[in-house]
Amino acid sequence: MANPQYEIELSTGPCLMTKGLETNGTATGAPTVAVTSVTAPAGATSTGSEIILCTGLKNSLVLMPFGTDTDNDSYDLYVYGWYETASGNYASTALLKVTCFLGATQGVANTDILAADFACDVFTDPSGTASVKIYDAPNAGQGHIVIDVDGCPVAQVIGNIDSGGTDAVNWNVLWGTI
Repeated sequence: MANPQYEIELSTGPCLMTKGLETNGTATGAPTVAVTSVTAPAGATSTGSEIILCTGLKNSLVLMPFGTDTDNDSYDLYVYGWYETASGNYASTALLKVTCFLGATQGVANTDILAADFACDVFTDPSGTASVKIYDAPNAGQGHIVIDVDGCPVAQVIGNIDSGGTDAVNWNVLWGTI
């Protein structure tokens, strides 16, 4: 069953958002991503994968992170862009690492962000190679992140609930491209 899609209006126009993981991720530890690979990057093409594969990217990747536990709990989010090389191999670049803080706004039953989930409203400590716009919404709903994908047609989004603070129980994102 395909994930339902939602449309949000950004200053650049509408952005169709897709839920990243069917079931929120619980991975701990920073991810290890190869610098180069002879195979295409993999992602949430099968149940149980905790790597979201964002394909068909245009200029920017839009992320609306959320998770489960309580207000102010956190997790780290990593975004890797992938280029195909002239030899048919693939090369990655670390576009972004950011710490996401759950807010007080909860989702709604039978939607992509469930009633047990909390929207992330604050993002801190961004690092990576991409130009990033962070839209915090402290105690005011859902924040979001817009990442310039630097020409990468594919990105992987990976979470780590062991962020070093008061950790969220799990993580997920809605994603879209503009």
